[in-house]
Amino acid sequence: MNHEETTSSRALVIGRFQPYHRGHHEIFKKVQEDGYGEVVVAVGSAEKAHHYEDPFTCGERIEMIDAALRDKRFDHYFIVGVPDINDDSLWVSHVGRYVPRCDALYAGNQRTIFLYEMENKKLGREAYKIIEIARTVLTNYRKNPPEPIETSGTLIRKLMAEGDETWKDLLPEPVVRKVIEFDGPERLGRLSKMD
Repeated sequence: MNHEETTSSRALVIGRFQPYHRGHHEIFKKVQEDGYGEVVVAVGSAEKAHHYEDPFTCGERIEMIDAALRDKRFDHYFIVGVPDINDDSLWVSHVGRYVPRCDALYAGNQRTIFLYEMENKKLGREAYKIIEIARTVLTNYRKNPPEPIETSGTLIRKLMAEGDETWKDLLPEPVVRKVIEFDGPERLGRLSKMD
């Protein structure tokens, strides 16, 4: 793909963003590097909130993503909430009802990749170019000696619930501020005792 083609092309990034973290940030960096002119962010499980696995509302997640992308100076993006339908065979077309047409899917989630590969196969063509993103590994300097730490929402929620400040190292600074504004660590601490 040359730059002229990609500047008018649109990429899709799907995630729950519970919360948005540095691994997600790397996906958007790759979208920028690849020259896509626009990115559509689909916030999955939009109807879920206030549970340990899904502590933040769709609106809160949209605020986190917006703060991170504005800080990254990403110019053309749309953020859309997409509720679950609990039917994998219809999920890709369900997402398509909420988002504009996109040329590429950027994902790290293996289930998402599989479902979009199946959709391409069903259509008999590459409706979506699929770009798989590996998990981001950072260095945890709070440990002595420092050790690698893999970004994941599961780990970040656990760290918040346990009161371990390491979670702040795994999120972009604008998102850290939003999570604190939303009382994320306190919320997760309480939710961890309920779920």
